[in-house]
Amino acid sequence: MTRRATLLTVLLALAAAVAAAQVCDLEELATISTPGSPTHPLVIGSTAYVAAGSAGLLRIDVTDPANLALLDATPTQGQALDIAYEYFGNQLVVAEGVSGIGSYDVQESGPPVHLGTTNLGGTIVSLSGSAGDYVAGSNEGTLYLVTLGADDLPVVESQLTLSGQVVDVLESSRRAYCALGGANAVAVVDVLNRSAPSLVAVYNLPGAARSLVRTGDLLLVGVDGVGLVVFEIRDEGLAQADTVTLAAAPTDLVVWNERLFMTGPQLGLAEADPSLGTDIVPLARLQLSGSTALALIGNNVFVGRGTAGFSSVDASACSNPDSSVTSLYIPAGARAAGTAGSYWLTDIAVTNYSNGVATANLAYLAKNQDNSSPLNASLALAMGEQVLIGDVFSSLLGLDAANGGLRVSTSHPDVKVTSRTYNAAGQEGTYGQFIPAQREELALTPDGAGALNQLQENENFRTNIGMVNLGDTPVSVEVHLYHASGSRYGIVSRTLQPFEMTQYDRIYNRVNAGVVDSGFAVVKVLTTGGEVLAYASVVDNGSNDPIFIPAQRLSDTSPFTY
Repeated sequence: MTRRATLLTVLLALAAAVAAAQVCDLEELATISTPGSPTHPLVIGSTAYVAAGSAGLLRIDVTDPANLALLDATPTQGQALDIAYEYFGNQLVVAEGVSGIGSYDVQESGPPVHLGTTNLGGTIVSLSGSAGDYVAGSNEGTLYLVTLGADDLPVVESQLTLSGQVVDVLESSRRAYCALGGANAVAVVDVLNRSAPSLVAVYNLPGAARSLVRTGDLLLVGVDGVGLVVFEIRDEGLAQADTVTLAAAPTDLVVWNERLFMTGPQLGLAEADPSLGTDIVPLARLQLSGSTALALIGNNVFVGRGTAGFSSVDASACSNPDSSVTSLYIPAGARAAGTAGSYWLTDIAVTNYSNGVATANLAYLAKNQDNSSPLNASLALAMGEQVLIGDVFSSLLGLDAANGGLRVSTSHPDVKVTSRTYNAAGQEGTYGQFIPAQREELALTPDGAGALNQLQENENFRTNIGMVNLGDTPVSVEVHLYHASGSRYGIVSRTLQPFEMTQYDRIYNRVNAGVVDSGFAVVKVLTTGGEVLAYASVVDNGSNDPIFIPAQRLSDTSPFTY
């Protein structure tokens, strides 16, 4: 037991190091000094247009990101604080502080031409939108819905008073999401009727809200004192799902090509992987003082850094162009005492065979329960890296005891996973069974039952059969138990809850089969749309040494399928 405790201490340190490691590098290519305080950049072709406070709009040549060149600065009516692009009219829409919102015509060459500025009655500090529809936020706490009129000048359609300074805003699917700064909250506003916006809800945060971005069904909010707060977007509003600790709160967030980029004056530039759901996985961080906002073109990141100027950064080392989220399942694992003084542990190996940085999220599917919201943890892996995690339930997930499966979601199909579950209490080494991670494509369905061969229940061997529901709704299953002659002993039925794992020990005893020297089983999925993985573990009664038998899918023409 002392040996296992020592090993656990080492593994805990390893898991912490893996979680904190930087697996790729962001490379600063160039930085130039500029007038004003560059914040939000917007790249059109080979030119970056940058809101630069009192210096107005900067135009920077980014043809060669390693050799940035300031072209000119266009004065604005007020301080240029945020910027958006009107695609249809080839115009810039600019938040100009106390002056309101300005419109500028983009030229084929030369600086943009000022078309006009509309005073909204507040200090406009945030702006989002395109295709003629915009939302803007003010220091005074007002959300404005704005369109471009026939003369291409901003026109206020409506406005709504909120409970705090609207430091960042975005519109998506006819809802506006507003970061309310020092009010420590995020507001959701229904803007379907643009002449009469309505407040859906306000959600409190543990610190000041600084930025937000939507990725899929998630809303990520930069929050002082925390880093990121992750919300799930639902029809009725938001539901907080997770938090991500960062060195400082980001003041700008951009999602591009399965990557999350973040900037902040104390944070610098950071990159993470948001592809695995609510568990955002940090990948890299570059110290860039004063970083306020960013734009991306391919693997090039352009960063407005206030008085520190304007920078370009190469993020190619962290990219993985072939990313595609893949789900794998290890149907059984343990951290638990067994019979005859045995003590069972599970080790796993995760290896990145892809051509770039990849991530993996491991979720614990506890036995005999609904696992819709499982305990989980994530890893980031460099190209060609393998992480071997001994006693995974303790060292990675922090559990004292565990009995269940693992769902492993990876950001690339060339991330491969294996496991071994074994008795660690033996006097002369360990013994156990190799359990491969299985892809969803191997799941049993109503038109494809699963066959389990080489089963025994007698003086020498016992048979356990387990199943995992791969879906988020209940699934009914049947296990048909047979003698080697083909005669059926009986049926064991069960309804599996969402992502539930279960295992029937000595399953033949449940149908009073008696001695079974040679048998087989067929696992049938009864629920339309259901997907289930099944396996058998046949255990030597003398040594407790098990063998793992994955179910083999039968065709829809087999008489045993239906």
